[in-house]
Amino acid sequence: MCIKRLDLAILVDGSSSIGNHRFRRCVDFVKKLISSFHVQRRFVRVAVALFSTQPHIIFNFKKYNNRISAIRMVSSRVRFLRGGTRTGLALRKVARRVFNSRRRARRVLVVITNGRSQDKVTAAANYLKRNLGVKIIALGTGPKTNAYYLRQIASSRSHVFNIRGFRSLHSVVSKVKRKACGKQRRYFRRKWILCCETLICIPPPW
Repeated sequence: MCIKRLDLAILVDGSSSIGNHRFRRCVDFVKKLISSFHVQRRFVRVAVALFSTQPHIIFNFKKYNNRISAIRMVSSRVRFLRGGTRTGLALRKVARRVFNSRRRARRVLVVITNGRSQDKVTAAANYLKRNLGVKIIALGTGPKTNAYYLRQIASSRSHVFNIRGFRSLHSVVSKVKRKACGKQRRYFRRKWILCCETLICIPPPW
């Protein structure tokens, strides 16, 4: 379980090139990824956005303070949009509408996409990375993605995951989670041990 001050945004491609069935697999991946974090206002906050021709913010960081509520919202509100793939426009909206609070936290954006963008992505991605300090993980899904396109979006080569088949999305959840969380301090574990030595032990929330 990742427990730290982390603002994690997930941007999902809902364009026609994915198809409804494969899109549902992406939604399942998002829910599984959220479930692997300790969502709470003091620690991990999550936001989800969806895009095709136009981007849509499903919910921002301030909306939910537990993973169950966030997952329920993903299940009920994230729908297959169809349309084109304007990733650059979606990145600009995420920068303006999502990453606009809580400076002292690790900032991570996971972009799940299929196919090349129909607009330019480099300037928008660089603004997020350089001006807002956001680490971007690019997750390419399906046969139409390519490494060059993903590297334009991602923070580095190690932040690129290219999964050819949609059925293998779940196999990369733990890798994406570790990359998003980064190095985690052992503070919480030490604090828990001290509590057990001095007070009544209550199981931690993770």
